Amino acid sequence: MKQHWTREELETEWRIWPDEEPLIKNKRGSTRIGFVVLLKFFLHEARFPTAPKEIPLEIVIYLAGQVGVEVRAWSDYPWEGRSIEYHRASIRAFAGFREATLDDGQELETWLVQESLDQEQRPDRIQEAAREAALARCRSLRIEAPWPGTTPTNHP
Repeated sequence: MKQHWTREELETEWRIWPDEEPLIKNKRGSTRIGFVVLLKFFLHEARFPTAPKEIPLEIVIYLAGQVGVEVRAWSDYPWEGRSIEYHRASIRAFAGFREATLDDGQELETWLVQESLDQEQRPDRIQEAAREAALARCRSLRIEAPWPGTTPTNHP
């Protein structure tokens, strides 16, 4: 994810839209800012961040202003436990995505080898091209992209 955003980009890509507001309205403090950051990150990237440092501070500041929470509450959001798992499930459901399964990961790998990787001829671009293609493929299939730090599930 890019680290620097213009005001216009923030307003276009990170604005909270009316259909997202009901998901946020009953949350307070660190839960509110944590949830909205996860929501907007997922809608932007089709995956969840692996750590708080992955989200640029200017995005957190912009989102905190929209939901009326102090930015410092972001550091109190729990990155482990039932709350974040519930938040992720709610966000996936809202976005119409599902978790990747082991079978999805294997199918994605096969698809990359057969359909995507042979299109990039520059060795220095192969890894980035594979990442971009995999993310696009997962988005089109409405599957949360398996990512470093995540484990695909064993169930469909």
